[in-house]
Amino acid sequence: MHSTKPILRSEPDVKVCSICGTNILLDHAMRDEHGLSVHTSCHEKQLLLKAARRQADLWRRNLPTRRTA
Repeated sequence: MHSTKPILRSEPDVKVCSICGTNILLDHAMRDEHGLSVHTSCHEKQLLLKAARRQADLWRRNLPTRRTA
């Protein structure tokens, strides 16, 4: 989810979160698996969402199929 707001960089130690598109200070940033700066909370939410999608896919695959006669 990227924001449509213009990104303003006023300080040299400010990065932009690749997930939400807002500014983050380097003190509050981490790198994701692609090497991009992200908020820690954004990264955690993204990981939880991926895990939930995987669980839902596994659940759907294990549902019994309905056969019509």
